[in-house]
Amino acid sequence: MKYVRDEANNLYEALDKEEIQAAFVAQAEGKDLSSNDYTDEDKETVQAMAAGTVTGIKGDAEAAFRTGQVNLTPEHVGAAAKEIIAPAETSPATAAHVKGEYITYNGKLYEVIAPIAAGNTLGSSNISETNVGAKLKNLSNNIANILSSISGLTPTGIGHIEQLTKHFMIFNCTSSVPINSSVSMPVYTKGIFVTGGGDSAAVDGFLLAVDAGAGLYVAFRNGSSWNYAKKL
Repeated sequence: MKYVRDEANNLYEALDKEEIQAAFVAQAEGKDLSSNDYTDEDKETVQAMAAGTVTGIKGDAEAAFRTGQVNLTPEHVGAAAKEIIAPAETSPATAAHVKGEYITYNGKLYEVIAPIAAGNTLGSSNISETNVGAKLKNLSNNIANILSSISGLTPTGIGHIEQLTKHFMIFNCTSSVPINSSVSMPVYTKGIFVTGGGDSAAVDGFLLAVDAGAGLYVAFRNGSSWNYAKKL
C-alpha cells in the first residue's frame, strides 16, 4: 500500500501542478457529483430536433410558409388590430386574405377565420358571418368625421345642400337666398350647382334652379362673386 502511495506522489510531482489546478473543476454548490443535470427530457428534445428539419415558418394569420431569415410581426400571427375594410369577394376567392380580415360575400359581411389564398373556395372553414355591430359603428363615426370635414368646403350662398360630391351639388332653398343685388331665389327653390372642384367654400361653378312658380334661375360664379345671374 505504501508503494502505491509513493508512486502516486511521484506521478503528481512529475506532472505540472499548475496544469492540474487549471483543469480541476470544483463541485458546484448544492450539486452531487452524480446529479443528472442534462435530463432525459433534454436529450429527447435534442434528438427530436436532430431527426427533423424545419422547412418553413408562418404565423397563424399567414396563408403560406416562408423560409430563410423569417421576421414574424403581430400581423403575421393575427395579433394586430385590423381596419374594417371589407372588399367584395366571390368563390373561389379572387385574392388572398389573412385571418382577421373582413370581406363581403353574397351581400353579407364575413370575418376571415383562416388564411385564404387566391383560388380557394369560401366556406365555413375559412369565413364566418359576422354582425356589423360595434365594429361598423366605429367606421360610421369615421365617415361622419370625413363628411364633417367636407362640409367645411361646401359652397356657400346657394341654399341647403342635400347631396354633395366634389363636383356636383343638389340644393334646396329653405329660405330666400340672394344671388346678387337683383336676383334672389325664393324658399322651396331647388337646383344644382356644378363646379370643377376646389379647396374652399368659394369655388367657381354654375347654378341652374327652378322655384315653386316655375321660375328658372341661371347663374355663374367666379370664386365668391357671381359674374352672371338671371331669372328666366
